[in-house]
Amino acid sequence: MYRNHAIVFLLVFSGIVVLGQDLHFSQYYASPLHLNPGMTGVFDFDFKDKDIRATSIFRQQWRTIKGPFYDEPKPFNTFIASIDGLVKRHKSLDGNFIGLGMLLYQDNAGDLNYKTQYSAFSASYGISLNREHTSYFTAGGMAAIGQNSVDFSKGFFDNQWTGTEFDPTAPTGENFPQNNYTYYDYSFGMALSSFPFKRNKHTVGVSMFHVNKPDQNFYSDNVSTLNMKYVAHYEGQYPLKHHRALIPIGFFHTQAKVYEFSAGGLMKFVLQNQAHQDVKNLQFGLAYRIVGHYDRVTASDALVILTRMRYRDFLFGFSYDSNFSGLTPATRTVGAFEVSIVYYADLYKRSRQPRRKPRDYEPVCPDE
Repeated sequence: MYRNHAIVFLLVFSGIVVLGQDLHFSQYYASPLHLNPGMTGVFDFDFKDKDIRATSIFRQQWRTIKGPFYDEPKPFNTFIASIDGLVKRHKSLDGNFIGLGMLLYQDNAGDLNYKTQYSAFSASYGISLNREHTSYFTAGGMAAIGQNSVDFSKGFFDNQWTGTEFDPTAPTGENFPQNNYTYYDYSFGMALSSFPFKRNKHTVGVSMFHVNKPDQNFYSDNVSTLNMKYVAHYEGQYPLKHHRALIPIGFFHTQAKVYEFSAGGLMKFVLQNQAHQDVKNLQFGLAYRIVGHYDRVTASDALVILTRMRYRDFLFGFSYDSNFSGLTPATRTVGAFEVSIVYYADLYKRSRQPRRKPRDYEPVCPDE
């Protein structure tokens, strides 16, 4: 029995090395740098006049899946954070802008604590397409350094079976490879955005990740490249009556022979008297995600419940995935939940303009 478990461990571990795919988020719109390096400096429609943005997402999934040697589930936890801003004070930019950003994430998965740590730096250049500076074409690139690691001490092996019981302190008799490796990674992307005042607004982009196909193998004498990933995404905003707006969202990515498609939307409710309250709007929506393999039939993956709230210059988001994939018997449709926080600031404006006197101040309703 324990020999079979050891074989399963080796097969699962090999699958992680060879067939592992990039992490994904249901609130992909809350981490633009992870979505597309060309989105560096391209801000949410309601914050287009801001200069700097900080984002973070925490995701936990597979909380109900148990292994053969422990009673409590070990969920997969992923954390990602980024910060990006605009360089637009130089007169020669003439309505164009330079965007600079940094992205960090960490992913912990499985019994062996398979950990991925990733640090990336991105830069973009945005070209204004009209005199009003309400439409931009942006192209950007990203350079990253990543490290993958695994804790072999948490594994279970045939030699640790004494004949009468299992002894986790016994020698494994295995010749392990290195338990971590570091690699360099490069990505590119572009985006087209339009946000005219109180009219339909759109952002669409495409990106290409892992263009250098970095090696992902723990064994130094073998090569297992990380496949290139192609991404396409869209987000819009369509004003409706009675202080409402429809926000459609869509996302597609493919890597190796695997692909994922997600589409949905949120209804945005703009609260009145915004100049005198902290909560500016509330958003509620749904998205549906499907996954597939080019050699197999496409399958449903999850129905995602989405919520978002603007509080001052913050966007707080929460999502929950109800799982419909082949893991349903193990997950019992209990999928993942995510929490996101996005913060915008206007550093340049504060440094350029003198503080107004109280008698000269007139509240301005933001473009919602």
